[in-house]
Amino acid sequence: MRGATYLESLDSTRAIFDDATGESGSPERLQALVESLLVLALGRSLVVQQSYALDSWAFYVLSKAFAKKESSPGQSEQPPILLHLYGADSFADAAAERVAGIGRGNFESSLFKELVGNEDLCSSLSERIRMGQFEALGERLGGEREEALRGMAALLRGARKGTSAVIQPTERESISMSSAIRQLLQNGEFRKRSSQSTLFDILDRLRLAADSVLANGSANDPLNYRGRIHSQSPFPGHQGGLSVREVAGSDVAFAEVLEFIDTLYNVIVCDSIGTAPILCSTLVATGLGASTELWNLHESQNAAVHAYKLASARRTGSLSLGESFAEDRDAKFEISVSVNRHSAFDIGETFAANHSGPSLENALLDCIVEVLRNWANPVFVRSANALDDAARQGNLEQLNFALAAHGRLIGQILGGKATFHWEGPAVILLVRAASAGISSWLKQELDVSQIVNSILEAAAASLPFGHWTSGNAVARAVSRSVFVTR
Repeated sequence: MRGATYLESLDSTRAIFDDATGESGSPERLQALVESLLVLALGRSLVVQQSYALDSWAFYVLSKAFAKKESSPGQSEQPPILLHLYGADSFADAAAERVAGIGRGNFESSLFKELVGNEDLCSSLSERIRMGQFEALGERLGGEREEALRGMAALLRGARKGTSAVIQPTERESISMSSAIRQLLQNGEFRKRSSQSTLFDILDRLRLAADSVLANGSANDPLNYRGRIHSQSPFPGHQGGLSVREVAGSDVAFAEVLEFIDTLYNVIVCDSIGTAPILCSTLVATGLGASTELWNLHESQNAAVHAYKLASARRTGSLSLGESFAEDRDAKFEISVSVNRHSAFDIGETFAANHSGPSLENALLDCIVEVLRNWANPVFVRSANALDDAARQGNLEQLNFALAAHGRLIGQILGGKATFHWEGPAVILLVRAASAGISSWLKQELDVSQIVNSILEAAAASLPFGHWTSGNAVARAVSRSVFVTR
């Protein structure tokens, strides 16, 4: 069986559903789709944890491609989607527990915000979902979400432990977020090297608040619940009754805290799977200050990865943290919009005014549909297997040969909808869409030479203005990422 990959960009906190304004083609949705396309095009499965399968709007957008695809020739032993169920016996059981928890107020949910705290309604919906009646939830919500839930249910309704649709989790000792955070704060050497002094100061204050909760006899450390970090309610134990946003003091500092906590959460979730690496991506930075914002987010991301590695090393009794990540990163993910103007502008404004985002989103979904239609095609299967074998064997020459052959095949499959090629060791996926005379480009790059070294990097930073455009100005959305393996 070929490899599988977990994507942080499918996190339910990323592409937020907003039934008032809509967000088709938002940078967050585009990032999730282009990463999914590249992973699937390389013949790897996507690993989706149970809660994201239920309340991640990015995953619902991705599921549209599965609804559109027709049956493909041949039969594949490897599903394109692998579900991570933790200890649940089935996806229906896991989804039922999640909805019940939303009703009790245990979880925040932007997708099901009207259900938060509505315990009686959620209890009733939970029982129907447990019986496989996901439509009950969709009927309650209505609109675009009802259609999305119908597509998701068709894809995952029958997923159960022990079937090919569910990935087998590891049985090793789990890592808690609190222990990882506390070990990081005690690591003076990393704190001294890191430029994120503000982040560490905020984490110190949250640790003190959590200590006061534990000192009062509570067995629940608030640092283990990322919902407490995202919440606008006071953080448990904080003497001033402040929320984390208020403790941070600014939107910029709060974004860096969220970047840290979300990356750490996802790396720990992926650790519980044991067999799949994770592509950790930062929040998408936009506007003229994107480069500075991106650097700060990436530093928070690095701190989270280091916290995980400290906790992982302590679990195994190892003193080694493994190979460290380089400080400099190449441009790896970028959305660009070009118009006949002489000044740069905000990409969100441009997407909304000129429909560039929806055009790119439709182009990406069309590409994913084509890959899925060929997923079980014997020609695609042989090519993907050859690529996977070459990566596992660590032969760079064989890997480049297999990659070139697979790239030509993907080019044929996509039929001009996107460009899939390689430059040296890097796989580059380039998708272009045009709307109302505006050219939009979306680029995703993956350094496959690092597969051989077990540390696969996919990062993003700013490109020079005009580099990917034919006009006089460009609006950009960028993200930096790192691939973490164990």
